[in-house]
Amino acid sequence: MNATLISLLYLGIMLLAAKLIEELFGRLNLIRFIGPIIIGIILGPGILGVIKLNEIVSFMASLGIVFLLFLAGAEEMGGRFEADKRDLFSSILEIIIPLVIVGLTLYYLGQFNLALIIPLIMTSVGPLTRLLIDVGITKEGLGIKIFNQSALNEIIAIITYSIVLDLSIIHFIEILLIMVLILVMGRYVARLLEAIEGYFKVREVEFAITVSLILIIGFIAELYNFNSAIAALFLGFLLRSYFADRPHLRERLHAFTYGFFEPLFFVSIGLYFVRITINLLFTSIILFTVIVVSKFLSGFLMARIQGIDPILNGLGTSVKGGVDASLLITALTTSLITPSNTHFQYWQ
Repeated sequence: MNATLISLLYLGIMLLAAKLIEELFGRLNLIRFIGPIIIGIILGPGILGVIKLNEIVSFMASLGIVFLLFLAGAEEMGGRFEADKRDLFSSILEIIIPLVIVGLTLYYLGQFNLALIIPLIMTSVGPLTRLLIDVGITKEGLGIKIFNQSALNEIIAIITYSIVLDLSIIHFIEILLIMVLILVMGRYVARLLEAIEGYFKVREVEFAITVSLILIIGFIAELYNFNSAIAALFLGFLLRSYFADRPHLRERLHAFTYGFFEPLFFVSIGLYFVRITINLLFTSIILFTVIVVSKFLSGFLMARIQGIDPILNGLGTSVKGGVDASLLITALTTSLITPSNTHFQYWQ
């Protein structure tokens, strides 16, 4: 079979299996997205080898990253965001401390690679936001401080990661130009969407324009050696107020992303998994321990600067989630790291 034909079968199996396992995990009160990752491990080279990555499947997974990160920017950091110098200082140290500890550990294990380290040490705001809501401290000083540190941590890590993709002065300048372009365009994009909404009065057109903008921004970013998924994330940041007032558009993007791209994306994570060995398991447990301890330690120490509860700050600023997994897959699809490196992240 040619690649196009077999990819149709692969994608159909992946989507069906992912949604079924998500439903099962949901009924068992387990984290839903873990199920598709397990399915990917079982179906992929890690165990059965039934599904193999090719250019088409990888491309669909890369689109999943783009739309997932756009929604992450549009929703996970929604609302008003303000941070002071203490938040910035804390977030920087909460990157540096784990970076040094995890970096030394990976160097000792012979796996040192910044494209692998950055997703491992960053904090994810999405699951943290949900955690703060569940605990009921989103509007309290403690919750706000934890959120601000983590948001800055995530932004700094993402920008650093994009620079790591290409360590050159020209690329650094290109990144600055792309970020300025996105910031300048942000207000005009929102106005454009509002004008389209008022003129056409057809929600399908508004949805189509939004999807087109995401894809076009991704194209421009890749054209100038910037990562399309990260560009989509920043575009989501700029449009989060616009989407906050339009639940109908969010619902359509949710169905488009989480009904199709999200399950395929998480199954694709499992397809990168390699066969487990005793040595692999041992090194994974070591790194898992180092990451958790270093993240908690940095948050614990920075709580002294913030004047808040050190235990809760350490736990809150250690939360992991979808954005760091997305960056890991980006590193895989761009060949910055190999599948043999990825077992460290999965064991988290």
